[in-house]
Amino acid sequence: MCCRGFTGLTCEQPGNITEEEADIQPIILDDPNTGDPEDFWLHPCARSWQMWGDKPPVDPQVFAQMPPESADDFVPSPMMIVEGQFVCPPGYMLGDGPLFESDIESMEVGDCEIKCKNNDDCHFFWHGTQHSANTCRLYSQCENLLREPGVEGILKAVPRTPVCLVSNPEMCWTKSLRRYALTTVVPQNYLYWDLHAQCDYMLLLGGWGVSGCTRPSHRTLHSHRWKHKRLLPEEFAHGRKLKATCWQERYKSIRLGVRGDEVATCVSGTWISSSNLPGFGDFFCAACVQVGTSGFGDVETKRQQELYYFNKLALQLHSEVNPIADAKVNCMEPVRPAGGVETSLPEDLVKVRTFDLKGHDFTVVDNVVGQSALWGNDQASREKYAFQSLPEALVACVDDPNCWMVSRTEGTQVGEALRRFDMRKGNLVQFAGGKTWMKSTVHPCIGNCAALRPVKCGPGVGKCSRALVDGRKDGWLWTQSPQSGSHHCHQMKWVQVDLGAIKEFDQVKLYGYPDGWRKYCGHKIQVSNNENSWKTIYENHHWKNKETGKGITFNLGAQVGRYVRVFSSKSTANNGIHFLELEIFRAAVPQPKTPGSQKITSSHVKALKRKARKNLILQDGLQCSYFYHQNHCNVPDLGKLTAEHHVIVPQVFMENGRFPGIRQTNHFCVRCSGYLIIKKRGNYWFSTASDDGSLLYLDGHRIVDNNGCHGERERGSSWKRLSPGRHKLVVDMCEVGGGEALKLRYKGPDTGNHKITVPRSVLKYQKTAAEVELKDGAECDYFYGQRHCYVPNLDHLSPSHSVTVPDIYMAHGRFPGIKQGDHFCMRCTAQVSIQKEGNYKFTTASDDGSFMYLNGHRIVDNNGCHGERERTSGNQWLTQGHHLIGVDMCENAGGENMKLRYQGPDSNNHKVKVPSSALRHDKAGLECSYFYSQSHCWVPNLGRLHASHTVAVSEVWMEHGRFPGIRHSDHFCMRCSGYLVIKKRGHYHFTTASDDGSLLYINGHKIVDNNGCHGEREHGSHWIWLNAGKHTLVLDMCEVGGGEVLKLRYQGPDTGNRKITIPKSALLKPGKAASNARVEGMDTVTADFREFGTLKSGSRVAELGLPLGTLRRLTKHRAGVAF
Repeated sequence: MCCRGFTGLTCEQPGNITEEEADIQPIILDDPNTGDPEDFWLHPCARSWQMWGDKPPVDPQVFAQMPPESADDFVPSPMMIVEGQFVCPPGYMLGDGPLFESDIESMEVGDCEIKCKNNDDCHFFWHGTQHSANTCRLYSQCENLLREPGVEGILKAVPRTPVCLVSNPEMCWTKSLRRYALTTVVPQNYLYWDLHAQCDYMLLLGGWGVSGCTRPSHRTLHSHRWKHKRLLPEEFAHGRKLKATCWQERYKSIRLGVRGDEVATCVSGTWISSSNLPGFGDFFCAACVQVGTSGFGDVETKRQQELYYFNKLALQLHSEVNPIADAKVNCMEPVRPAGGVETSLPEDLVKVRTFDLKGHDFTVVDNVVGQSALWGNDQASREKYAFQSLPEALVACVDDPNCWMVSRTEGTQVGEALRRFDMRKGNLVQFAGGKTWMKSTVHPCIGNCAALRPVKCGPGVGKCSRALVDGRKDGWLWTQSPQSGSHHCHQMKWVQVDLGAIKEFDQVKLYGYPDGWRKYCGHKIQVSNNENSWKTIYENHHWKNKETGKGITFNLGAQVGRYVRVFSSKSTANNGIHFLELEIFRAAVPQPKTPGSQKITSSHVKALKRKARKNLILQDGLQCSYFYHQNHCNVPDLGKLTAEHHVIVPQVFMENGRFPGIRQTNHFCVRCSGYLIIKKRGNYWFSTASDDGSLLYLDGHRIVDNNGCHGERERGSSWKRLSPGRHKLVVDMCEVGGGEALKLRYKGPDTGNHKITVPRSVLKYQKTAAEVELKDGAECDYFYGQRHCYVPNLDHLSPSHSVTVPDIYMAHGRFPGIKQGDHFCMRCTAQVSIQKEGNYKFTTASDDGSFMYLNGHRIVDNNGCHGERERTSGNQWLTQGHHLIGVDMCENAGGENMKLRYQGPDSNNHKVKVPSSALRHDKAGLECSYFYSQSHCWVPNLGRLHASHTVAVSEVWMEHGRFPGIRHSDHFCMRCSGYLVIKKRGHYHFTTASDDGSLLYINGHKIVDNNGCHGEREHGSHWIWLNAGKHTLVLDMCEVGGGEVLKLRYQGPDTGNRKITIPKSALLKPGKAASNARVEGMDTVTADFREFGTLKSGSRVAELGLPLGTLRRLTKHRAGVAF
């Protein structure tokens, strides 16, 4: 009989190759048939990449940082190095010194980041508080970290080249890299290695001035081999081999009781070891243990075994091979100590283990509970998360990072017991009779917590100022410090300091008038977390010791709070109460020694008060914000409302309903804000003429009140004396019905004392993040169903969709992204960049009619029914910078052309096509990519798919199937991506409403999961903290059939805590300009400038009235003072 060929059965993954609760699996599997090592195992320090995904040991939060549509290498966002009192060496600081927040320039972390990114020499920036003022520092290099007492902030690095992510930075550091740092063996392929190592070293030595360190999270490209690695297959063919070794940094390979590796072979469905035993036989990985020395267990449980390498400490580490035979093998590079010598940790590291610098506090809130309980329906989770007593619940909540609060409810059944306290998270919701203890992190006082913090004073206390906390204790300063009086020791007055965050402290020092014999009586100290509910921690009505200049010290034991209120009463000399200086410490922990040069003197404080304003990039004109559906004659507080959109106007002179960019003529309010430039010192008079009410503010003071329901009426201010320079200007107006007008005039030395409309030459506004960043090319709106040769007023029409084009030069019907060849109109808007000042002429060649506008004025009229015809403007004098241009064109039938040319100094006076390099448009909005033939309710990984096409959208509000530029109504997915611009830092809440599934990511983290097959359904995020600045935003959605909906809303400080659709002004598109390929989208109609004159862009305006030399000396002096 002839035998048939035999095919063996496949083998499943080998059993017993994983270890429960192990951070990293100790057994390493490798394919011996390849020349690459560790094929099926990933080191935590290895590169994170898309094909491995977020499987262990990859940290899912790290994997989420990888941009969804990027390759595995990318230029990352700025990354934190250290938080606390550490900065870079001052010799590497760029500019004239630190940039301080002023009344005209904010200095949030987002502002600091933008300044660094816009400076090619900037590679690090530090943002924080320096003597209570928001401060930004830019650095070209940062070779080492320097501690600077008196500051508190975050140092960030700004990578400029592509790098790759480390799979698990925390595990990589604690398991591997710390050993290199402590033995001075420096890996060269980690970004900012030296700085990370220095920060960790300082934490080990006690953490003075360090609030937090990050770990090396990025590696240089081509730093190690990784492309061969892959996840372990589910099945292996008959005859395949697997080699097993152990992770040598923590284990040793043991086979048959001695050191050795193992190779197993798949034999017809069963794994057989080289010893003919099932699986891998008696192969195992022996963990490293310590022999002969003490203390190892302490650091081992903290995952800090490498601390034993501190100062190259001698120790003996082995792996136990066979306890019966007492056989051992060396492990972790042991160094045998001399006989009889007992090794121990260095004294500094012993102190590190005993310190507990971070605790928690709980704030009580009545009649509310947490939205989401952590326990589930199973008995085990109820045992874990529900408690019978409050203390044990609070202790468990402190240890659990998923616990935000402890709530008292009607009870949770656990077995036969009813437990009333459970751990929760999410928002607070109303619950009658409930009670919730909100967890908050406590930061210990390092040094004097009260130094230069905000101060408040009680009734009857005069001279209330930060002189109370400025560090000066000279007796003669009592006239400048808070003071009051009382007749007896029970009649106390108080001062209060805001520590800025919940702090842990145990000592308060109060300084009075130091004459050497005076005593004070009647003292009380209270603390609060919210400035509403106060807890008394000290009270005594007796006389204290004599005031000799050393102050009165109150040792209070461990206390926690943000607001500290100190009471005092009369003295033995008279009824006077003197609060000369207040200091707050945590004396139980050794405080850092302050160098002598850090003493604050009166000259330092005087220097700080001199505001040396930095140059700003200002734009001509004012920014006007519109607020619709406002039925007011009297102007409300517009600062608490969220504007629908913004336009830029060169002057405030609006009448007969001609308000630029307005979308409704009644029931609206408008706020125009910016700066007024005064050139000559003197008295000035202002007026507003409005229909209906209006208000005018100058430097924060209301100077014109023209409020109420009336027709056009003018009201004026009193005479105001103004110095040369910038002055903050805000004009508010509301219109309820009828006519609408708003005019702003002034007179004074700059006008020859003639009343004139405030001209554009003296009005400036500061660019926002969205305006600073311009995108190449122009934006063109298409309007279909328009049977015109003559261009109508396109302001009153809504565009069908929009495209981004590199230039305005369309011939032979080749209009990018167009969907019909006849019966359409088009509007293209952009800013033209002028490099050389001079006279320019512009030309349009069109079929049919066209108009061209420059800085709001129509300069070319090529209207009418005709074939391709050319018309040219007169000379237009243009300054260097950006100028607004607009081109309108209509095509009725026949051929269609639209060409824009110019000639002038930039073109050597030759008539040429306006090049793409000279056209810019704003990046406001998002880019949405469509993926067709996707039959999903659940959103897949769209980063691995190729988009069919991309559109630009102004906002995400798509319902009733009205998706911009869509080509299929079912079986599609889409991804909208870009940046969210936050102006005011704080907590924000996001929601998506979709049909079917949707996911929302902010800064790489999934915050809304609205996935699945369903009709329109809304899901929200928890409240997340966002700093001012740009944040990456990715919104994914899929539609399998039926209706299709996608809406994105948020609420927070930028919205007045109202839930609204995220507006275009808060969104920025990613990437560069599109090519002439077919790119389509929908956008809102932008402001029209046809009634106004030239707007210079990018003018650099210095502080008028301060000579440039003086300004430089001021900033240099300010940066050079040591505090």
